[in-house]
Amino acid sequence: MEPQIHLFGGQGWPGLFLDQPAAVAKHDVTASQYAEELLNRCHKSLIKDVSSLYSQGDEDAAQFLSVFTSPGSLIFPPKQLQTHPCIQGTTLCLFQLLRFIAENPSAPAYEDLYSRTYGASGFCSGILPAVVVASSPTIEDFVENGLHAFRAAFWIGYRTAEYSRRILRQTEAGDGPWAYNLSGVSQSRISDLLSHFNSEVQVR
Repeated sequence: MEPQIHLFGGQGWPGLFLDQPAAVAKHDVTASQYAEELLNRCHKSLIKDVSSLYSQGDEDAAQFLSVFTSPGSLIFPPKQLQTHPCIQGTTLCLFQLLRFIAENPSAPAYEDLYSRTYGASGFCSGILPAVVVASSPTIEDFVENGLHAFRAAFWIGYRTAEYSRRILRQTEAGDGPWAYNLSGVSQSRISDLLSHFNSEVQVR
């Protein structure tokens, strides 16, 4: 059979929290014992990480603990949390990992696919599941590495939210976008713009 390259998209898809992707993820969990194991381990890890933040007085942790009471709740985040960086990243990562397992639900099927995998790549946050695929020769490895990717997505989102709040407290930033796509701008000009920004906004 032909070798395969696996590509994973990044954050920003407005349909991520619609009913259909959640229904697919819910179905994927039932397709393989490994998908269910991954979901359960991700939930247990989330509760552990959030509990550590709660003990430090984090303002978001209590809400997370009250909402994500079961593994299945990770598939259906409430609307008020869907814009939170932690939830954006973990939901995308989890959905992509579950989909990959569901298409290769048994150990023999997965290992056959891995032997035909030529490469894996991801855009933006999609790099996390891509790394999992590239570094997991067995389905057990996939579950273990998938858990690490989920945790990485959570902590990237948490630190992003924390950094953003600090900027808002120290500047007069409003409701503008957090990121820009630049086209036709030279690397030196971008470097100048970043240097100017960093000199104007000092965040420690």
